[in-house]
Amino acid sequence: MQRNLLSERIETLIDHLSYGIYERRDAIRLCLLAALSGESVFLLGPPGIAKSLIAKRMSEIFEAESYFEYLMTRFSTPEEIFGPLSIKALKDEGKYVRLTQGYLPEAEVVFLDEIWKAGPAILNTLLTVINERTFHNGIEHQKVPMRVLVSASNELPSADSGLEALYDRMLLRLYLEPIQDKRNFKAMLIQKPLRQVNDKIVKVSNEEFELWQHEINEVRLSEHCFEIIYELKLFLEQRNTSGEMIASSVYVSDRRWKKSMRLLQACAYFNGRDEVTETDLFVLKDCIWHDLESRDVIIEATHQFASKRFCDQDEVNSALTSIKNRLIKLDTEFIDRFATRLTADVLLTKLRYKLDREFVRTSSLNGIPGLCKIALLGEYDVLEQGSQETAKWVHVGLDDFQKQIRRGSCLVKGYVNDHRNDVWLNFSVDANQHLQIQNFANKSIPVAVIVSDAALNIDENWLQPLAKIDNEITAIADKLKKSQHEFSLTNHNIFVSEDFMEDVASSLGSLSLELNNLVQRKASLLNRLNAIAHLFEQG
Repeated sequence: MQRNLLSERIETLIDHLSYGIYERRDAIRLCLLAALSGESVFLLGPPGIAKSLIAKRMSEIFEAESYFEYLMTRFSTPEEIFGPLSIKALKDEGKYVRLTQGYLPEAEVVFLDEIWKAGPAILNTLLTVINERTFHNGIEHQKVPMRVLVSASNELPSADSGLEALYDRMLLRLYLEPIQDKRNFKAMLIQKPLRQVNDKIVKVSNEEFELWQHEINEVRLSEHCFEIIYELKLFLEQRNTSGEMIASSVYVSDRRWKKSMRLLQACAYFNGRDEVTETDLFVLKDCIWHDLESRDVIIEATHQFASKRFCDQDEVNSALTSIKNRLIKLDTEFIDRFATRLTADVLLTKLRYKLDREFVRTSSLNGIPGLCKIALLGEYDVLEQGSQETAKWVHVGLDDFQKQIRRGSCLVKGYVNDHRNDVWLNFSVDANQHLQIQNFANKSIPVAVIVSDAALNIDENWLQPLAKIDNEITAIADKLKKSQHEFSLTNHNIFVSEDFMEDVASSLGSLSLELNNLVQRKASLLNRLNAIAHLFEQG
């Protein structure tokens, strides 16, 4: 069968099995995944929340529809589960044989409620049945056709109960709560007891089931997905190298990791793929928890991994952070090295600042001679309250400015950009003796007085490194675009709820915003560098 047709068939089965059972679609599709891959399920939750109904519906997907159900008590006997002894065989042939027809050894779907209440004789036999799909009936080894074992309880096995081995065999562990949504609760109350019959479903034959088991084993695990799984393992063991830690370690046996891997393969297979992808890894959250506390930790960790590691987000984010820091460094270095530095002398215990006029270029503006031009090096800003224009440079009278700035700050008349109307401009000197101008909110912006002999080459020191960063930004943008495209092709997973998919989509969107902010930051710096280069006649 073509893979895309198989996926459609599985979705039809999920729709069929979910009919009339509210807020259980996630549990049903995961139970179906377990049933189609021959694994076991444990349902944890209070009585009366459709645990047995979910299990019983699993039998509807197989042609034989052989189903066995039993409510365990501490008085349950092996005869009630595996069948009564054959008195005839014991009397005539002296053989200790059970009559298994209609009991667990001949059922494809098995539901055992309150499983932890069973006695050791039942539980030990169950281990063999689950592990080997074999029932030791006297001296014969009877093959068990069981596709899925669904067990349930309203409690977890206690630590000293000796049930750890059996509990570890329950690969999928699902926690069910009563209906939460008001509309779903009302629909459940008024629902008629009629069951919709879907004639379109195609039941699974024995031949198909066996073929699928073989093909599931051929599904590949990519190196990238392996690295994510291994990092999750280290995180749960508190050996995570990234520095993130959890309150207490979560033990996951090697057997459980191995069995979980096969479930991931099945998830990929029934989604029509030959390789496990990142979205399949979400299934792990229902495989590796031990108790409700560890379940919360694992669900949170899975969400974090989705928003950090999936679709190479960690690589993209690391590259964006590196470029952001380099842009900040370039900008800071440019301002620090290019801002005009005044000389300072001590006169009568007071500092007096002086602008070196030797190379300062003077010009005329609005018919006024002897003006010096001062360029803003930081982000362009509004200097006068009520103005709508950001300042790129200002003109002030050189003689007056030289006289006023001696005290380390001054308020002088000047012109913003090339406007004809003069305004008050507020200058100051910082601790490094750099000249600054204040906007109307008293924010300091470093400035540079235009001189005819600038010692630093803007193109060599800043524009060329910025061009290299621009190429890197382009490469990152291409990588992010590719990741978003790949995610759009695989963001539908039959067995994964939408909230996890939304995590990845949201974090990819955040990376796009971060990239756009970075592009704008780079463009702003480039514009300022080119403007300053032009003012200093370097470009």
